[in-house]
Amino acid sequence: MKKLLLIQLFIISSIVLGQSKMYVHTATTDNIVGWSTRLDHPDLNGNPNAAILIAHSWNGDGAPGVYNDNVSGVHYDGSVWWIYNEDTYDLVVGSKYNVFIGDPDNLFIHQITHDNLIDDYSTILPEGYADEFLFFTNKYNVYNNHRFSWDLVGERRYLYNPAFTLIPINARFHVYEPMTELLYTHVTTSATIVNNYTLIDHPELNNNPTATFLFCHFYGLNGEDTEVNINKNLGVWYNGSRWSIYTEDQSPMPVGLVFDILIADNEMSTNDPVSEMKFTVYPNPVVNVLNVDADFPIEKIEIMDLTGQILKNSSDVTSIDMSDLPKGVYIVHVSSANSKSSKKVIKK
Repeated sequence: MKKLLLIQLFIISSIVLGQSKMYVHTATTDNIVGWSTRLDHPDLNGNPNAAILIAHSWNGDGAPGVYNDNVSGVHYDGSVWWIYNEDTYDLVVGSKYNVFIGDPDNLFIHQITHDNLIDDYSTILPEGYADEFLFFTNKYNVYNNHRFSWDLVGERRYLYNPAFTLIPINARFHVYEPMTELLYTHVTTSATIVNNYTLIDHPELNNNPTATFLFCHFYGLNGEDTEVNINKNLGVWYNGSRWSIYTEDQSPMPVGLVFDILIADNEMSTNDPVSEMKFTVYPNPVVNVLNVDADFPIEKIEIMDLTGQILKNSSDVTSIDMSDLPKGVYIVHVSSANSKSSKKVIKK
């Protein structure tokens, strides 16, 4: 009986530790040292292998924010994690950051080498990541004061510097492949843009001031109209009803940008957490029928375009016919009673 109890406790602990979470960190005079701000979280302290990623947040804790036009990264000093400015300018007092803590099994470190450096301003990832949602944050190894975006060339994924200038050898990135988090793709249009920000429309974010999420720009993901470059520091902010992605230098937000978004539970929120789940889809790319395989009871399968519009749904919880959809990139969203998750698929 005691052995069975220990096994059950281990399983429960593994599930809890495996769940991703996010919180908002504010840089203050108490935690800033020069161009860095010290993080203090039980899942990060003393954990050099933490799957940590960050995003600038204007008012993620509900208080008014400040602009923070700096490239940020993360660094572990042997005992705690820090967020730092890549340009080594003093860190902005009052700047805020969404801090994501994910499953370390889903994290890998990508380092720029002479072998994977392409055209001096981009670096190619290993094979197998063309069709996946991926998110990244600079991880200190050398200073790397550059912004980066995703690009897809053929079946290979690239990180590229949108300034098209030389990027440093030995620079590192935390790259995270979500398996259970809620995923979404947002496209900027004239209807979503207001000056220097683009309004996001998602039921998990709308009217939810405590929502927390990551994002990254993906060049050309939705065809020629989205082959739009942006070389700006970006962040997220809440306007009272909707979340947005904004430019830190307050320059106009361009039309045609594609942003992949990862939504994770804010651990300070009082909302009931949604159970996480893993599933696989195949074949991907798909021509006709997309198969869905999961070890839990699926209640609904939906196919959405990159704007979030639902195009198809299926009562067959093991497959969905995509033969009548145009070629392109879509989101497959599955849900059960208390669970939901998404993946990206390519229709050929």
